[in-house]
Amino acid sequence: MAQEKFPKLRAMGDLGGHAANVLTFLTTNWGATLATIIAAGTWLNKWAWGIALTPAVYASAGVFLFVLWTIIGLTYLYDRRKPRKVQTHLDYRYGLTFEGFGPNYMSADAGFPDAGALQFVIQVRNYSPGPIQYFLESCDIRLDSRASPKYEPGKVRGYMARGSGRSARTGAFKPDMLKEFYAKGVIDGTADFSFTYGAPDEPPQRRLKISLNIHISVPPDGIVDPVNGHPFGYSDSIISEKDEPI
Repeated sequence: MAQEKFPKLRAMGDLGGHAANVLTFLTTNWGATLATIIAAGTWLNKWAWGIALTPAVYASAGVFLFVLWTIIGLTYLYDRRKPRKVQTHLDYRYGLTFEGFGPNYMSADAGFPDAGALQFVIQVRNYSPGPIQYFLESCDIRLDSRASPKYEPGKVRGYMARGSGRSARTGAFKPDMLKEFYAKGVIDGTADFSFTYGAPDEPPQRRLKISLNIHISVPPDGIVDPVNGHPFGYSDSIISEKDEPI
């Protein structure tokens, strides 16, 4: 092992060690080392040029380029006689549009088995450049202390041509669930639902999520009678609306 230069300076600590390294670098015979590197590079350069300028290398490169471009030309001429199928990439971003959310309530005196039940209808429309397949992924509606029946994911699905619209119905609040709201005034609630959608023959590409504040008022005994001043009241407002890639 070679002895390090300037041992006394190195014994003075980190600062002395750094100073010793600088002095070692400055006093090294770099002239001979640099001359050797330049000489080796010159020899290698001359050797490489000697090989590249031989007739054999020229001939090999010429044959390679001739065969390559001949094959490319023949392939191009052959492909020109074959029909090509071109498919346009459809952009589905923000293609499913939320159009409305409203109640479907039948007065308690309507005479039908489900009279007095309340369900909601979600309206959407396809503004994508092509047809889509859609799924109602989730749906949760809360009215005061009541929650809508648990939704089964994927139960509502379908297809929409460009420009067409669809309505999706939610699970119904049964009459017994709504009796506590009769003549109670305005009932506050929320609605949260999401759709997934995309190309008809492919997995869904995007998700539309909507959150609403809703307000309803059910007339006394659940009987809608506008003549005597017992209407069914409803309003809503959008809290958030988000369309995002899956």
